[in-house]
Amino acid sequence: MKSPLDRGGFALLEASTALFIAVTGLFGAFQMFQYGVDKIRVIHEYRIAARAIENELETLRAQPFETLEAGTNQAFLSVTPEAASLPAVRTRTEIKPDTVAPSRLKEVSITVRWRSENGRPVERRLTALVSRRDGG
Repeated sequence: MKSPLDRGGFALLEASTALFIAVTGLFGAFQMFQYGVDKIRVIHEYRIAARAIENELETLRAQPFETLEAGTNQAFLSVTPEAASLPAVRTRTEIKPDTVAPSRLKEVSITVRWRSENGRPVERRLTALVSRRDGG
């Protein structure tokens, strides 16, 4: 007669436990992979937005100072083709005279807005001063 504590009855329990641990580990690894892919996508979107903002700022700095008219919700003058890949992207530029030296400086705010993959609104903005180059 076999004892109830014979090893033969515990083999199934050990195999089930080992399988459970292995599957839990695989699911955890898969979730970490998905998290990493998500973060890489977000970084890529931020890089595209930063490039669009930099292009617009450099385009505005290249313009004659007198042509930079004050206003809000102005369209971008520059073109960044990658920006079209951002979901529901909206761009805008706001120009206003500087409060300290309005005849020599203009404050420029450049904004890029889009929706992330999960629908969350994301915005990147840069505010900088553009100066008159001729010193007048």
